[in-house]
Amino acid sequence: MRNCRLIYRSTARPDVLGSDQLAKLQQECDANNARLHVKGLLVVSGGHFLQVLEGAPRFVNEIFAAIAQDQRHHEVELITYEGSAKPHFYDWSMRLVDVATLPASFQAMFLKKYPHRGEVLAIPDDPLLVHSLLLDVKYALG
Repeated sequence: MRNCRLIYRSTARPDVLGSDQLAKLQQECDANNARLHVKGLLVVSGGHFLQVLEGAPRFVNEIFAAIAQDQRHHEVELITYEGSAKPHFYDWSMRLVDVATLPASFQAMFLKKYPHRGEVLAIPDDPLLVHSLLLDVKYALG
């Protein structure tokens, strides 16, 4: 089966950024993605989401269509969509991480390597930097 990788970013509604709401969001995404055999990572930073989805194009497209209509965020922007022979985020149906909760050593590395506003990591505009950031976050998670 051919797989694809989709990466998007969006702006979260402030009421979604509480730990209870994020936990609920992760549970929903994890269950839905597992059912469709889609893998991924959702990164939260400075009020923004950055998410990668990997799996069969039919199911990734179905999930993204629902994401685009989800009222928990706005300004949904597709960054990349590509066929991928080897998935990078196969470890999780959906893992959610707030960059601010990572160990200080990783936060410092991210602030040196990626754009930021003060001490808050910004989601890069460059698709290559976005992909690099997602892989660095995966590495930070072990």
